[in-house]
Amino acid sequence: MRVRTRGAIEVDGCMKVEMHLLPGEHPAEIQRLWLEIPLRAETAPLMHTVTAGLRQNYSGALPSGTGVVWDSS
Repeated sequence: MRVRTRGAIEVDGCMKVEMHLLPGEHPAEIQRLWLEIPLRAETAPLMHTVTAGLRQNYSGALPSGTGVVWDSS
């Protein structure tokens, strides 16, 4: 598989990523696909989560610690 990507970063820091999946030499069915964009705390020291609840969205400094300190699961 080949992936052609194009990204655009807006003034507010939001990033739009367009991905075009193209068959490689030996085309195969894609069973799973996900995108992970790890960020360093020095680059993005603040976070804002979005949940289904009303007034339950955390917004503030990243949790302290090493390794993975938060994930969306």
